[in-house]
Amino acid sequence: MNKEKSVRKLILIDLDKTLIDRNYKTTLPEAHLATFFTEVQGVGVTIGISSDSAIGTIEDFARRCSIRGPIIAENGSLVSTLAKPGIFEKNMPGKNFFPKLRGVLSEKLHDKTTVVIIGNANPLAVLLKGSNYNLGVVDTIILINGYRQASISFFVIKKTRGVWKSTNGSMEKVLEAVKEIAIANLGIYYDECCFDINPEYGICIIRKKGMQKSSAIPRIKRKYPGYRIFVIGDSMGDFYDVEGITHCAVSNASREFKKRCQLVAKKPYSKGVVELIGEIVKQ
Repeated sequence: MNKEKSVRKLILIDLDKTLIDRNYKTTLPEAHLATFFTEVQGVGVTIGISSDSAIGTIEDFARRCSIRGPIIAENGSLVSTLAKPGIFEKNMPGKNFFPKLRGVLSEKLHDKTTVVIIGNANPLAVLLKGSNYNLGVVDTIILINGYRQASISFFVIKKTRGVWKSTNGSMEKVLEAVKEIAIANLGIYYDECCFDINPEYGICIIRKKGMQKSSAIPRIKRKYPGYRIFVIGDSMGDFYDVEGITHCAVSNASREFKKRCQLVAKKPYSKGVVELIGEIVKQ
């Protein structure tokens, strides 16, 4: 690759269903991606991640894949750079009541037939779904992501006919209890909460109303003045209605998002990301 000498470029990559698939895995070996990203960053292109995932999850992934640029995490609520691992800037308004609420939920949701686990929820959910583990009288598992700092996410997995599954009914039942607990413990702050259910993943994310990935772009522009910004994603959640953004889609992206993009890959997931970055470097 020839070193870019004109316009400096910043590429922000989404994770879920963009760089990783539904099972939270890359479709190219991580070592291959690390080599590729290192080469691209070596010619003066900055690569970062913009995702709704937890800040800790993204930082860990970025380290493994040698991504050294900025991180937008938890749907724009936090901004970080790997130059200061573990250090992030709060990008959401008002009080951060989520860590305290997470602790209360883990205590109140537990009963004799329900187990609450706080930790690395995503791989645990993949492991449990479709399995037939025998946990005695326990028929419901609530997995709360312990890495989030400015939001809460949880899976609800119910044993149905001997198999652990995510169902709309089990999620709705737990969500009703979650809202009751939140109302009792947050008071006036409850009205600041948005409850976002993703039935495809069987997950609920609680975040502050109005937060989106593009909320962090003004802060990113201040850190990277004069850069041309590219966003690679798969859905309208990756469309930033901000001037000066070039949008790029992997081939598995939604039709609506593809219509808004200036570049569309022929390949899905990780392979599509590599394809798009190759095109961006040439520009």
